[in-house]
Amino acid sequence: MSAIPRRLGSPASASTAAVRPPRALRRIALLTAAVVTLAGCGSSGNDQSGNAPTPAAVTIEGVGPVAKDDKAAALLPDRFAKDGLVIAANIPHPPFIDFSEPGVTDKFKGLDYDLTQAIAARLGTVASYKAQPFDSLIPGLQAGSHNVVTGIADLKARQEAVTFVDYSKTGAAALARHGNSQIKTLADLCGVKVAAVRSTTLQTLLEDYSKASCGARPMKIIGYPDEAAGLQALLSQATEVYFTAKVNAIMIAKSQPDKLTAVEDPAEPNGYKANPNGIGVLNANEDLAKAIQAALQSLLDDGTYGRIYSKWDLASIGVTSAVINGAIN
Repeated sequence: MSAIPRRLGSPASASTAAVRPPRALRRIALLTAAVVTLAGCGSSGNDQSGNAPTPAAVTIEGVGPVAKDDKAAALLPDRFAKDGLVIAANIPHPPFIDFSEPGVTDKFKGLDYDLTQAIAARLGTVASYKAQPFDSLIPGLQAGSHNVVTGIADLKARQEAVTFVDYSKTGAAALARHGNSQIKTLADLCGVKVAAVRSTTLQTLLEDYSKASCGARPMKIIGYPDEAAGLQALLSQATEVYFTAKVNAIMIAKSQPDKLTAVEDPAEPNGYKANPNGIGVLNANEDLAKAIQAALQSLLDDGTYGRIYSKWDLASIGVTSAVINGAIN
């Protein structure tokens, strides 16, 4: 009986045994193939390099999807593209930013929240938020606990440390208890107890006016850590007035019409000392400011900015172009 030839590749074949790679090399090849396969799969979380997730779009309720703008994203420095934006604000400060649910401190809503979410999406990165007392916003920026602040007036004095991308413009107004017809203008605050958030331009405005115009009847200005505390001082009759941004005063009065009234001074229809509000970063991070400026301009150009402002009924305080450091004083 003639011998049956062995099949090519049989373990007994001397020729195939000569070309087969060692077992260790075969393991390396299998591991490499596995890594390549994993690299081709999408991920909704951070990858192994620590890069922040870059969603194709963020959907903002009442506005719609906001997608990445490649030109704006190309300006974002790698260090921020990797770790995302950490944004601090004085919360609650409605309608600009507020907690979305009572008792929940890690979910937010408001104009500034929607706008900065949209800016982060345009830059192809993500944004996280933290509540801070107003007077710690810039010190925290300098200490590195966050890299962006929002809801802060762009002032030339502040530009010594911070670069601002201006995104709205609004002045101040008085909020009084319903039925208090004595408060009609800023002059009527002389000799009166007035609440304001401490270290803000609002407190400074009151102090300057009182010194220059109230004479022997200076205002009794009391600084509070945030808007909730200032408003409570008014409601509890610890003060006669709470002084805040005009849009805030109008919104708060509408929410409690039987208790509060926004003082409308016909001589100051946009509020006292209307000034730009900015998204701020350290001067050393001017490249980040330019990326935010480009993202904001992109939102202005395609109408997303307008839809956000219309959602919050704040179109009257919007801007028409993204400007860096446009302070008037």
